[in-house]
Amino acid sequence: EFTHYLHMNTEKLAEILSGKLSLFANGMIKAIAALPSQLLIMVIALIATFFLSLDLLTLKSRAVSLIPQRYHQKLKIMVDDLYKSSIGFIKAQIILAAITGLVIMLGLVILRADYIVITALLGGLASPIPVLGVGAVFIPLIFFNLISGNTYFAVSLLVLFAVVVVIKHSLEPKVLGQNIGINPLSVLISLYVGYQALGVYGFILGPFVLIIYNTLLKAKAFAWVFKNEGTD
Repeated sequence: EFTHYLHMNTEKLAEILSGKLSLFANGMIKAIAALPSQLLIMVIALIATFFLSLDLLTLKSRAVSLIPQRYHQKLKIMVDDLYKSSIGFIKAQIILAAITGLVIMLGLVILRADYIVITALLGGLASPIPVLGVGAVFIPLIFFNLISGNTYFAVSLLVLFAVVVVIKHSLEPKVLGQNIGINPLSVLISLYVGYQALGVYGFILGPFVLIIYNTLLKAKAFAWVFKNEGTD
């Protein structure tokens, strides 16, 4: 009787969640539809970065020659800090992806699922992707199991999906803060403000804006601007 009762409640829970899951899936489909243009922009950016890197020293010397000598030290501080922060940001994303993969693997082991290593690896790799994230792996799996009649396993995957998202976003401010050298509370605020202003893309752009602001602050760029305004 207990098994029957559990099965009935699981099916009811699946029916309730399927509606919300469908809405989420529609949003995912729209995001996927926009991916080709985003991928094209990324490819163009990578090509441009490659060609710029070939003439990096020449471009750097020309750029420095255009800037007055008294600003060279501030510029050096800004460039060095931006470089370190960018490397730290990439390192943080790798750490978060590894944690995400491990949590997925542990959850799938508990659920006694198939293809545990492959699914965990794909989930970890998908973790840093804006909009989609681990949903790119979990949403198709959940729908497939719902259609196949594996309601209990689909609900279990949905719970695991929620756990993975909560853990990742809970650790994100601390991991980012430690690797880019900024207070975790400031990172959390940047993530929140970025999300409110730009949606899911704000989770990427928010910390980058914070990095740039922190770099300008270290170089005392704001003090220089206000000083010039006072002079004028």
